[in-house]
Amino acid sequence: MGVENRTEEKIMKEHATFATRRTLLRAFPSVATPGFIGPWQLPRNSRVRFATDFEPVLLRRSSEGRALSKARLDTAEEFFAGVEEGRIRSTGTLLYHVGIASQLALSAHLLDVGFPDDWNARNLGLDVARSLACANATGLCCDDPQMIQFAVSLSPYGKWRFADITGVSDFPFTDDQVKLLTRQLIDRVRDVTGHPLRSRS
Repeated sequence: MGVENRTEEKIMKEHATFATRRTLLRAFPSVATPGFIGPWQLPRNSRVRFATDFEPVLLRRSSEGRALSKARLDTAEEFFAGVEEGRIRSTGTLLYHVGIASQLALSAHLLDVGFPDDWNARNLGLDVARSLACANATGLCCDDPQMIQFAVSLSPYGKWRFADITGVSDFPFTDDQVKLLTRQLIDRVRDVTGHPLRSRS
């Protein structure tokens, strides 16, 4: 292993618990093209426990990725608005909507740090927990046990579209907790990406 690789590994270990997006991005050598970070393969550490079926990925930050990231976060807010405003009351429908909103928000973070959108579609799909693991490995730092359990319980979020009474009653969070956790996740992505809140007309 070269000196450069050992240095990157040391930085990742030092920031495994208290990583910020800025410190993680500093760990990778910049190249001549502005806005490019990489190449980098996802770390496989004990905190994240990545699935072995993830394709290797090179992170390339770009203005196009940032613009798409902003659009995804705005769409997440739109999906979540119906829940926050009380227009969506049925628990199954509520979970489906917060699953979409959570996945969109996490997608916004992943696009911003350079994950290709087609890689996200192939490797993450509707699985909020897998998306959260990738986001936390790249500086989201939204890895408290409650948030992880929430993401796991939502995944894959498509199952809530036509959920029966039994499935909904087994969900380990109340509707109020669901709303709070989703808002925390969206706000955390907004803080980390720095995307401004779109004004509502």
